[in-house]
Amino acid sequence: SVPVLPLTEEGIKAVAAQMKSAGYRTFPNFLLAAKGRHRKHFEWNDDLRLCSQECTQSTQRGIGPPRQSLEIPLRPLMDIQMTAYPLAESGPICPGEWAVLSAFHILRGAESAVALESSLVINVSAKSETWHLPVSKTDPQAIGCARTWGCVCSVNDSDKLCPVHAAIRLKAELVRRFADASGNLPAGLPLFPNTEGGWCSKSGFVATIAAMARTLCLSTTDS
Repeated sequence: SVPVLPLTEEGIKAVAAQMKSAGYRTFPNFLLAAKGRHRKHFEWNDDLRLCSQECTQSTQRGIGPPRQSLEIPLRPLMDIQMTAYPLAESGPICPGEWAVLSAFHILRGAESAVALESSLVINVSAKSETWHLPVSKTDPQAIGCARTWGCVCSVNDSDKLCPVHAAIRLKAELVRRFADASGNLPAGLPLFPNTEGGWCSKSGFVATIAAMARTLCLSTTDS
């Protein structure tokens, strides 16, 4: 029932306390955004300035470096006989191909989760694949970028660890599952869809990673 604006010392302290107790590291970013909205219509006085400094110091004190995720080794993972079926509910089909392509293109889970099928292009004659990645917060001109990989089978002695062959297998499975009679895929199809051709949930991707880790007898929790 308390209005968000204008900001008050009590309100700033309450939000800071909640974010600190929940382990959020980015209180300064949220405070900056709130301050910008406040200043459009209200005065940013010395009391609010001092309160903001104290709350920022409190939320940032003793947090240490960001937590790092554990590594899942790709080669042992590819030695596992994975099918095109998802490893987790609401997870992506072709989980092995998802792992290979995401690793070679150094993608976070969110970036691969929102990719469209049309963003991955295979050049059969050149034995290469190109992934057109979307724009981001650090791309103000909305240029995006395209990353290309050639076939690396000769280096890895296996097409399982090759991004080109992973892309070929993925595209073939998408056509088999979702193409019409003419072999055309629906517009807006996710590159890594669920079994119904829709978008996977965040929990589905996380559960897929956890399933891979458990298969390799890796820990899924830190200290």
